[in-house]
Amino acid sequence: MNEDDELVKRFVQGESVAARILIEKYSPQLYRMACRSLGNTSDAEEIVQETMVRLWRFAPEWIPGKARISTWLWRVASNLCIDRIRERERFIDKATEEVDASESQVAGLIHQDRVRAIQIALGQLPARQNQVIVLKYFEGHGNKEVAQIMSASVESIEGLYSRGMKKMREILMDQHSTLGWKE
Repeated sequence: MNEDDELVKRFVQGESVAARILIEKYSPQLYRMACRSLGNTSDAEEIVQETMVRLWRFAPEWIPGKARISTWLWRVASNLCIDRIRERERFIDKATEEVDASESQVAGLIHQDRVRAIQIALGQLPARQNQVIVLKYFEGHGNKEVAQIMSASVESIEGLYSRGMKKMREILMDQHSTLGWKE
């Protein structure tokens, strides 16, 4: 039994410390992924909270060794993000990255514009392409893990990623000169 399975078991047995450890371990990662997917911190907080609520409901049914709890959490959070994206009429173009305080004001504004442009471009992608790009490019997950998270084949993940990145390039190409990117 791995560490996470042990924590879930202890939580089911009523140990609140185990729940706190799981929350502290996974919430920051899930929050970061949700922020990048949704472009909105309050939506990201709701996604993380709902993911953890679902874990607490599901914990008594958890079968140790069948899958990793981390993969299950990523899948739930990803699906919640996809649902949230699909519900929106328009993607909110709020950047979630902070500009380094040491950057000049002009460089900071350019950075914010670039982040905003990426957020807008992500928001224009179909939900599943958005999720694959966030999970692979921004969160650093491999194709196999993304496939597990999204309940898809590695081949479909590769295709979604390829099509999504191509579309992102097309969307961002119009803004090359204004954002100071080199071709």
